[in-house]
Amino acid sequence: MGYTRRDVDRLLAHAHPTPVLLGIADRYVAQRFPGWSWNRLIRALRATGAVELTVTGPQRCHARVRTLQVSRAGVCAAEWADGTVTTSTHESR
Repeated sequence: MGYTRRDVDRLLAHAHPTPVLLGIADRYVAQRFPGWSWNRLIRALRATGAVELTVTGPQRCHARVRTLQVSRAGVCAAEWADGTVTTSTHESR
């Protein structure tokens, strides 16, 4: 399934202790990223380089990411503005 930077930013809005500990982040992922768990999806996104860790604010999707593909088979692929693609192959289950 294809996702935009905005979709990833919405996901990353859940990347702090309260939604993670209360299971809100897991439910969000289950509804929008079928076959993935919160922890595995975040690790896979970070492995593609699509997630920027900021010093002053929340994590966000890198501004140069054009689209992000997330498969049920456990593969994430970030397509960048220059046409390159980076992938990650974390297991989805």
